[in-house]
Formats: sequence, C-alpha cells, structure tokens
Amino acid sequence: MTGVFLAVHAPPIFAGLAAFCIMVYIFADGLDLGVGILFAGVPRAADRGEMIASIEPVLDGNEIWLAAGGALLFSTFPAGYYMLMPAVALPIAAMLAALVLRGAALGMRRRSVRMRPMWDAAFAIGSILAVLCQGLLLGGLIAAVSDAGGPPTESALGLVTPLGMICALGLVGGYGLTGAGWLVWKTDGNTARRARCVARPLLVLTGAMLLLAGLWALWSLPDTTRLTTGLTSVALLVVLTTIGRALATSGGPRLFVRASSLFAFGLVGLAALLWRGLMPLDVQLWDSVADSHALGLVMTGLTIALPLVLAHQIHAFRAFRGRGTVLRRRAGAAHR
Repeated sequence: MTGVFLAVHAPPIFAGLAAFCIMVYIFADGLDLGVGILFAGVPRAADRGEMIASIEPVLDGNEIWLAAGGALLFSTFPAGYYMLMPAVALPIAAMLAALVLRGAALGMRRRSVRMRPMWDAAFAIGSILAVLCQGLLLGGLIAAVSDAGGPPTESALGLVTPLGMICALGLVGGYGLTGAGWLVWKTDGNTARRARCVARPLLVLTGAMLLLAGLWALWSLPDTTRLTTGLTSVALLVVLTTIGRALATSGGPRLFVRASSLFAFGLVGLAALLWRGLMPLDVQLWDSVADSHALGLVMTGLTIALPLVLAHQIHAFRAFRGRGTVLRRRAGAAHR
C-alpha cells in the first residue's frame, strides 16, 4: 500500500516540498542578500555595523533551505536533475562560492578591525554575485520554455544571455528592495533614511527589468503560456505600485512585506509557467521520480529535519525585537 501511494502521489508531494524549501530560502535569505547589496554604498562604518546587527539574529539556517531544495531534487527526481545539471552546474557553483564568501566575510569582520573594510567589501561582492547567478538560472529556465520544453542550454556559459542579464538585474533590484524594507522596519536614524532613499532607484530598476522580461516572454513563449505570463506580469506590476506607495509612508513592516510578496507572486507565476511549458518533455514528472524505497527514506528524513529547521527559523524571527537604539548598541559592541 505504501509503495502504491508513493508511486501515485509522491511526484507532486516532493515537487511541492522542493518548491517550498526554495521559497522559504528566498524569503529567509532574501533580506540579508538585500542588505548585502545595499552594503556596497554605505560609507560609514557605524552604519554598516548597524546593518549587520539587524540581520545577525536571523542569519542561521537560511542556506539550509537551499541545500534541502537541491537535495530533494537530486534524490527524488534524478532524471530531471541529470538533464539540468550540465547547464546549471557552473552558475550554481559560483553562487555557492559567493555564499561561502559572504559567510566568511561576516565571521572575519568581527575578528579583524584593521581588515574590516576589506571583509565588508567581500560581503557586498558575495551578495551581489550570488543574486546575479540566481538571475542567470532564472533566465535559463524561462528560455527553456520557449525552446519547446528542452533543457535550459547545452552549455553552462549559454545561460549568459540578454534574458539572463535582465533577470539578474531584476533580482538585484528585488532583493535590494527587500533589504531596504527590512532596514526601514528594523532600524531608524541615518540607516533607515538611507535605505528608503536607495529603495527608489531599486524600484525603478526592478520595474524596468520586469517590463523587459514580460515583453520578451510575450513575444517568445508559446501561446499556451502567454496568459500565465501576462497575469504574472500584471500582478508583479501591481505589487511594485504598492511598494512605491509604501515608500511614502513611515517605518514599519509594510515595505518589507510588500517587497517579499513580489517574490511570492513571481514564484507562483514561475511555477505555473514551468508546469505549462516544460511538461511536454519526453520525461514526465511521474516518469522522473526515484523508486519507492528511496522516496520512503527521504520522507523519513524530511519528517524529522524540516520541522526542526522551520521551528528554529520561526523562533529566530519571533525572538528578534531590536530596533534603532538596540541595534546601535550591538553595532557599537561589534566595533570595539
């Protein structure tokens, strides 16, 4: 009975779990990637210390969700993983290297006052590089739909396309908006004012890249996916409009929540687009799933691990209450 249940219901269940892990990663790690993007233009060391203090309580466990999503795809859909890896191996390796650089920079900046500007630059570079790699991957997936369901590209360097760069710059703007919303919510004074000012050009950049990507998709994608593309583009433009309105208001979580909802709508639209566009592949979802023994083992591990990681993440966000003066006190302690 268990084997029959897994054979019938496992593909959508595990695909949903992988999508859930990736979505949680984007929400959880998006705010500190956004703060890292904004880090590059902050001249004062005290402001940089306050920015770091605002994200330190919620840093732990973010990359676990990315690893969980990748492990799920590898262990439960080996056929699809085999088709995608030749094209995405290089940008994924570069993204992981950038994430490692970010983590090392955060650790080393606490220990070396003299070298702190160098580690601050490394943190910003790692954040921007990681987001650019994610954008290239996104562009490759969207382009695969226009190729009648083929793999993204036969070459890893083939992901560096005009569409890939549009998606990369759009993600830089979107993550930057999320980071700005977090700083407006969790800090005050000069840091919050700077975040609000930087959010305006980031909003323009995100809107422009979204418009270009939407026009490319309507022009190049199959007719069966144009309705999904149009609805997703309209929803994202509406969210961008609400973000612009939130910029004119006072502090609070409104800007951060609306910037995060931008990724929520984008992920739903991307999932619908890939489902409609990539399902004509010769290897269907049910054909690419692993055997029932492997699925049972994976399910056992997920039942134990995912609730623990999710509980830790929720506790970190709930326990974090600092804002303004508390963060400045932490930042000052970190610089002594």
